Amino acid sequence: LSGDFIREMMVHSLDMISWTMGDKNPIKATGTGGRQTRTEAIYGNAYDHFAIEYEYENGVKGIHFSRQQESCSNSNRVEIAGSKGNALINGNKHMISGSTAWQYEGERNDMYQTEHNELFAAIRKGNPINDGEKMARSSMLGVLGRMVAYTGKTLTWDEALNSNQVLGPTIDQYNWNLNWPVAEVARPGVT
Repeated sequence: LSGDFIREMMVHSLDMISWTMGDKNPIKATGTGGRQTRTEAIYGNAYDHFAIEYEYENGVKGIHFSRQQESCSNSNRVEIAGSKGNALINGNKHMISGSTAWQYEGERNDMYQTEHNELFAAIRKGNPINDGEKMARSSMLGVLGRMVAYTGKTLTWDEALNSNQVLGPTIDQYNWNLNWPVAEVARPGVT
């Protein structure tokens, strides 16, 4: 029901693609994904890896790779390659190399605590933070990525946005016992 892990967990990396692109929507995406290690029924129909290429109107591409596979080398970083330099976000390392080199050397913090501090302070000041549109865009990037991986097709933003695809129960089927059939695992080129 999470929309697969590209929607549930990796959406934070997709946020960074969106921020980098000035919160513009990609025109289309192509990708792949599948299941190699988490194939037991307990995992439902979720994939264990994705590789998605988002293409923007200006020809710039945002590339997303992710996997959830035990005993593998893993990375959680964002790299941005530009014409005058590159940016890297990797854990607590934030830096830019190139013509305007920069590296964050300020105080380290707990990003989750800072996020809550900023949110509560904004509410108390009567100026609440409303990132609803940005969150919806990032969520849709995850949906588009999942759709292209599941189908094996290149899809446009508008095709994904206007899709009437339903992967879970319909609204009238939701209930507290969570007992409904799980769709088959998506097969690119078939689904």
